Amino acid sequence: MLASLQRFRADERGFTLVESTFIMIILLLVMVNGSELQRYSIFARHLGQAAEGLAAVMGQRADALRDANWSDDARALYWLFPEAPALGGMQWRSLLGVQTSVVRFEPTDPECVGDCTYARARVVWTWDGGTAGSRALLQSNGLLRACGVVTPGSETPAPQSLPARLFKGGTLLAVTLAYDYKPAYPASVVGQRSLVREAYFVPPFGDLPINPFGLANEVSPCP
Repeated sequence: MLASLQRFRADERGFTLVESTFIMIILLLVMVNGSELQRYSIFARHLGQAAEGLAAVMGQRADALRDANWSDDARALYWLFPEAPALGGMQWRSLLGVQTSVVRFEPTDPECVGDCTYARARVVWTWDGGTAGSRALLQSNGLLRACGVVTPGSETPAPQSLPARLFKGGTLLAVTLAYDYKPAYPASVVGQRSLVREAYFVPPFGDLPINPFGLANEVSPCP
């Protein structure tokens, strides 16, 4: 056995075989991770576009709304974010955390009626997506928005803040999407992680009122 190993060591072809094997393994890992990074980038971009599309769809309603109206609108995600139904089949709605909230900005000086400054907003109502899976994803990512004051913050989605650049008065619809990304390859450097994207839309008809007699514990109207 030892003599065979010594002959293999002395044979340059043996070294070439070992080196080639290592190079092939490294190249394979590079290809796998390159493909995974591209896939993750596509998922992230599509989720952001889906949030923007859903905000535009939901923000156009003019009548007082019921829970069913939001669920009907959220079905548009089947086309806006095609990765979810492709991976989840009939249960695709449980793979997406969907949150819609309307906030009304309040002037720093309550008596201001002209060129005002705004340092906070108040949640008018908020909807948790209409499925147990949606609510669970929002909760696990610390995104579930409740009634109360919203203050200026960073671009990172958070339940009681919005990006400071948005504080300009009026009413705003915020749509938050959360998705648990799972890599296609176990060896991927990306790994499993949560993707969160948020989009904003100014409703052309004002506050988007809620019909209190048409709710099924999905929408939280705020006092």
